[in-house]
Amino acid sequence: CSSDLRSNLTIWWATMKGMDIHRKRQAIVREAKSWIGTPWQHQGRVKQNEKFKGGVDCLGLIIEVGKAFQFLGEKRFDYKNYNRSPRDDDLLNEFDKHTIKVPVPEALPGDIVVMRIAKDPQHAAIMTFDHTVIHACAKAEHVIETRLSPRLWDLVRAAYRDRKST
Repeated sequence: CSSDLRSNLTIWWATMKGMDIHRKRQAIVREAKSWIGTPWQHQGRVKQNEKFKGGVDCLGLIIEVGKAFQFLGEKRFDYKNYNRSPRDDDLLNEFDKHTIKVPVPEALPGDIVVMRIAKDPQHAAIMTFDHTVIHACAKAEHVIETRLSPRLWDLVRAAYRDRKST
């Protein structure tokens, strides 16, 4: 992955430090839920509303939730130079560089979880307060909230947290 993605993740998580941790988590989850129903589109970045059909993928959802809170600072950075199915541990390596990896069972609302879809970790989602995740799901064709059943928990390969929320 490019240095732009690393920069994006660093800025997003680092600028969250000014909010109370619990309120931070509530705000992230609330914003993520506002995307539910937005159609899935590879490298999409537009939330569905009355005027636009919109479209977003799993990474785009994380990027746009961050932008909603100005976690990206003045620069309106976006990263779109990635394949639909990341290879090897590319996604994990990027999160490892810019966030704190936490044990999967300790993931909290507002944390990011990364799941294995085929053989490699290639899907990211935002945890909620009810052991569900908000994610842009290609199979469902839109952003959905999904309960983390035992089968889905088995697909989670890593969880990541803002460095200031530990």
